[in-house]
Amino acid sequence: VGSSVTMTVVQIVNNVAGAGILTLAAGMAAGVGWVPAIAICVALGAISGYTFYLIGASCELTGTSNFKGLWGATLGPRSAWIVDGCIALMCLSAAIIYSGILGDVFSSLLRLAGVETIEHSARTQHHRTSPTEHSTIEHNTIEQECSVLE
Repeated sequence: VGSSVTMTVVQIVNNVAGAGILTLAAGMAAGVGWVPAIAICVALGAISGYTFYLIGASCELTGTSNFKGLWGATLGPRSAWIVDGCIALMCLSAAIIYSGILGDVFSSLLRLAGVETIEHSARTQHHRTSPTEHSTIEHNTIEQECSVLE
């Protein structure tokens, strides 16, 4: 049971291009420049391509068709669970990274659309209060929290 070449290519492009496209655009907007951005993309693309080639060649030599099988054939089947753990950790990390990127992008878009975000309203409220008012508000909040706990 495996996937077709087309589906494999689509999945690889989806995984590699997803966050990379958004962060590359942010880097370009920050003034990195075209030449360094293109050079980084070409270098990382070449490294990724060579890595995929090595994995494919290793699978062909060992007669396996996935990471777990390759790990089991080269390092032993007892520790093949590490592959599943690494994949789960990568998915968790990707979800955290994507949520950060989406939070940054959507908060900016919402501000452009005229919608007040929580971060923006907190900053606006902080600037409206004087330092003494702000400390009084914090003191009252902590005092109220302690009275609830008693």
